[in-house]
Amino acid sequence: MPPAAPGGKHAAMSAASPTWTEHRALAFARGLLHVAQCDGLDAVEARAVEGFLRLVGQAETLDELAALPFDPSELKATLDSVWLRRTLIQACRRMVALDGRVSPAERDTLRGLASALGVGERLALAGLEELPAGEDFGRWIAGLAVDHVAWDDEVQAGYFWLFPHPTHPIAEGATLVVERGQALVVRHGEIVCDVLGPGDHTATPSHLPGLARTLGWTGGEFFADLLFIRTGPSPRLRWGTSTPVPVRLPGHGVVDLSIFGRFSVRFHDVGLVADRMARRTVPDSGEVEQRLRTIMTGRFATVLAAQSDLTIELLNDLDALATHMREALDAPLSQSGLFLARLEIENLTGPSHLGLKPTSKRTQNLTQAARVLMGQTSEQPVKADLVPCIRCGISLPTSARFCTSCGTPQRKRCVSCGGALPPAARFCSQCGTGQPA
Repeated sequence: MPPAAPGGKHAAMSAASPTWTEHRALAFARGLLHVAQCDGLDAVEARAVEGFLRLVGQAETLDELAALPFDPSELKATLDSVWLRRTLIQACRRMVALDGRVSPAERDTLRGLASALGVGERLALAGLEELPAGEDFGRWIAGLAVDHVAWDDEVQAGYFWLFPHPTHPIAEGATLVVERGQALVVRHGEIVCDVLGPGDHTATPSHLPGLARTLGWTGGEFFADLLFIRTGPSPRLRWGTSTPVPVRLPGHGVVDLSIFGRFSVRFHDVGLVADRMARRTVPDSGEVEQRLRTIMTGRFATVLAAQSDLTIELLNDLDALATHMREALDAPLSQSGLFLARLEIENLTGPSHLGLKPTSKRTQNLTQAARVLMGQTSEQPVKADLVPCIRCGISLPTSARFCTSCGTPQRKRCVSCGGALPPAARFCSQCGTGQPA
């Protein structure tokens, strides 16, 4: 674990701390200057802001800093953790108290900035007049310890969020806030020590027993990786078998089936999920969803191939098949720390000799809605020219450019004039040029 930054080596702080990137440092300094200027910038406040700029390795002058735009919403996005936004308000409080007085304008500006940053007016104003005058502002900044950890997933969206200030020690007694739909995994290196559910937790050895055992920690400041994980259901994600799955169907032998649909999962065992998906690096949302699709498709294909009670009737009822497969998938998915919150099978294709006509309640409802819109009764057939998808075989209107089930493009372009053609066209209807098969 990285050591705490020594308080006397201010000049090396920006190099040692990933907290003070250029964007964060200038945004923080701009917030300080905004409060300092509200009733006229005095010499004490100017020295505090200039000292902070030097401490974090920024060469801007106060005039250059003042020329930067000030937008509280952008400031909130740049200071991308609740702790850093709270720290800015605490720094502003200490800065305005340096001269021994706090003006009404400073109180109002502090209140407004705290509200805009979403950290509450109470933090800005409570005990403001009791702060020490003449404090060494630079030493306070250099000695910062983390006293409040929370994941604001409206600012930092995704499935995972790693607390981004690893070189600042966490204070004993710090508040660890876990919101509903979240979990917090406390790690030392790659070792999962503790898992915290929703609630406000206190960072003490008794509340983090796994970390205490791993580190031999009995109190005081400490270092740990704090990984937040979203535990609510994922969005509905598309999935599909990339290759046909061979299954044994009584009376028909081994047949190949292709299946497509949507699913949603929850992270049930967050410690296992953290170990499997975010051991060394934290994946972004796209990487997580691709991993979930891979897991879902692989587990589904394995479970489907192992079924011994499939029938033509079950394959034709996609809703019943989804219920059947969902129960069978519970144990395999739990091995990856996942719980299947929702499973939909939208299309199934197999050999033509099976005579499959799979349908679902959703398909029936859509068909009925289409009939109503076309002014037809449920007994009247819907007149439409249909062609099978070139990949999954679902019926599509001839005008469809993409498959509504698997997303595959359905039309090709003439090799000569570029005109749009049906996928099976052998000659161009515009110029007559022969097309490759």
